[in-house]
Amino acid sequence: MDKNSKLAEYVSSAHDLEAFVNYKAVHHTYYKWYSTKARVDYDLEQSAIFLSNGTRWNDIDDRDAFNSVANKKRFGLCLSNSKSESVAMWMLYGGMGRAGVMIDFKRDMLVELKNLSSLELGVFKNDVFKTLQTIKADEYSIKLQDVLYVAKEDDGYYTIKKQDETVKDVDEAVISAYKGITKRFPWNYENECRLIVEVDEDIIIPVAKDATHIKLVINEMKDKLKGRIYHAPNYDASIGYVYSKSNLKGSIDWDLCSSCKRKID
Repeated sequence: MDKNSKLAEYVSSAHDLEAFVNYKAVHHTYYKWYSTKARVDYDLEQSAIFLSNGTRWNDIDDRDAFNSVANKKRFGLCLSNSKSESVAMWMLYGGMGRAGVMIDFKRDMLVELKNLSSLELGVFKNDVFKTLQTIKADEYSIKLQDVLYVAKEDDGYYTIKKQDETVKDVDEAVISAYKGITKRFPWNYENECRLIVEVDEDIIIPVAKDATHIKLVINEMKDKLKGRIYHAPNYDASIGYVYSKSNLKGSIDWDLCSSCKRKID
């Protein structure tokens, strides 16, 4: 398998399909996280990235399925690997209040997270994170995994999509046996790649059983991130300061939003 491999070549079995999706997840050019300025400011203040257990995600099916793995607790950060910008992403995940921002992670930044010695399980109370348990690196796993978008057709076969590749007439048995993350087809504009941490339930202490987030401390990465933060197309500069001063078009292909080609104030 290489960067030129195509989705259609790997739909004959659930094993092959999962291998393809996982391979692609670690070879994207873009890993964009859309959020609000307040959230990003807090993360930078804490020198941390926070992953959620998904209970408040907007796709009900997704949040129910995400933590259905037996004897595991999962936490995720939803990233987009789209080559071009989508106004829908800005509006849905940060732009409605005119204070949306996006961090464009580099691949090596996410790889660095695998070298952390520990993470913190906890909850947010009054928008402040409270640590309930610290877990060592050998007690959890961390990975990137692409989301596969699926639709069951009237004839019983499936249409599936990942980024700009769509394959029809995929056998239902393949999708049923597939162990990766799937979402309904209408969500395919997200082109989601998810950063996932899995923790064995057995090592979680009672006080941390209801943890909703994990905290990954990124002290050495913090300064790199400050230069990779961009504001939404409808960003209102009066709301506050955004760190990056670079020209958006210089970093991202804005061909779906030509009016957004402007510098950050």
